[in-house]
Amino acid sequence: MKLNNEFVMRFQQDDNHELGTDGFAIDDVSVSAC
Repeated sequence: MKLNNEFVMRFQQDDNHELGTDGFAIDDVSVSAC
């Protein structure tokens, strides 16, 4: 897998309420290549 301008990373979740009352949050995500 190459990290280039065509690479897509998707975080997704379906829920019936907003973040303040339900759901989840993603924070401080890092992607690095060795």
